[in-house]
Amino acid sequence: MTSSLPSFSSVQLPSSIKLQFPISNIAQAVRQVWWAFPLLLAAIPLYCVAQGTCPSMPHWWPVVSIQDIGAASSSSTPSLYRWVVSGFLSSNVWYFLSGGWLLSFSRSSGSQVGKFRPLGAWMLTAGLMSSIYHSVQAIIGVNAVTETLAYVDHGIALAAGCFYMDTCGLPSKRVWAIGLSGIACLATPNTPQAYAILHSIWHFLSAAAATLWAIEGHAGKINKQNEVRLERIMRLVHL
Repeated sequence: MTSSLPSFSSVQLPSSIKLQFPISNIAQAVRQVWWAFPLLLAAIPLYCVAQGTCPSMPHWWPVVSIQDIGAASSSSTPSLYRWVVSGFLSSNVWYFLSGGWLLSFSRSSGSQVGKFRPLGAWMLTAGLMSSIYHSVQAIIGVNAVTETLAYVDHGIALAAGCFYMDTCGLPSKRVWAIGLSGIACLATPNTPQAYAILHSIWHFLSAAAATLWAIEGHAGKINKQNEVRLERIMRLVHL
């Protein structure tokens, strides 16, 4: 008995149908989420564990060893040292103040801000992660846990900066000046005590730079919207 079903060899696909790899779609997706790539830094500790090694920051950017706040045996003035490190941990409050203000600013600005609302959330996330990382760094010193938190902290901070650039555009000269001043504090070789002071300054300057960046980016977006509206009005007038 002959089957009435056609064989696969007899089925002809229309010549207009072509299977193409969606490279353009992938490129578009990458352009939309490129700012999140620094979060991959958080996967480095997992890779190290899989390889049977302990995670460690690069030798040119190490985690600074800070003694227990209560011990401070390396300082000739323990009480002063405790105050310095306590101030260092408290300096993360600038991220929370900035993030809270940006969230309230977004709500009060209405629909004009669009995707500017997550800027405040990024600041709060960076502040929370920084608080956790530096607290562990100050209390238990440098170990695998601290090194792991360092990677996560850097990943979130870099992703936040990239998101700001994606949302607000390139920073102005004022933002660059504030931000680079803060980075100079990070890159300065120092003792644990000096590190606590300089890193506290970095927390303040980075929060200030991000806040100014968001304000200027918001103003720039509003100006562009006004220019588009004005152009539409002028077209209607000429019609």
